[in-house]
Amino acid sequence: MIAKRKTALLLAVSALGMSGAAAFAQDAQTQTELDALRARVEALEAAKPGAGTGDLRIGNTTLDVYGYVKADFFYDTDFELGDLADATRIGEPANATSGTFGATVRQSRIGLRTNTPSAIGDIAGQLELDLFSGGTDGPAELRHANIRIGDNWLIGQFWTNFQPLDTYPTTVEFNGPVGIPFARVP
Repeated sequence: MIAKRKTALLLAVSALGMSGAAAFAQDAQTQTELDALRARVEALEAAKPGAGTGDLRIGNTTLDVYGYVKADFFYDTDFELGDLADATRIGEPANATSGTFGATVRQSRIGLRTNTPSAIGDIAGQLELDLFSGGTDGPAELRHANIRIGDNWLIGQFWTNFQPLDTYPTTVEFNGPVGIPFARVP
């Protein structure tokens, strides 16, 4: 009986010693990986600003192309409404069908931002287009076109003054939630 206890105790102590050695080896490997990651972070932080952001630099000017594509897909079971839900088309129109699948990318947009440091402050520009025009064929429409000089001067087309942008919830939907005032500046 005593021999069995000694054998069990010896096995337990050796298993504990082996697990401690494995844990120590794993800690050393983890520390090596952590040191390598720290070195990479320091190298990235030491790099020039804008060097890895995808921005294009020409002299002191930074160019940034941005935008997104939003695709909407729908199935219209009764009428051929196109990609607009037009409330004025009540009743069965002449072009009624048994169902139509549709898709649109009308809420997509693309833009270009520039920024150049100067003695009077940063001189920045923005040109942005979207496909959300009044018609159903969706030609590109100018959304923003402006130049900003320093922090105080904005010249050109931007958001209307009658739109409470600070109170808008974050959403990808073009007009935002129902009940929010929305105005398109030409």
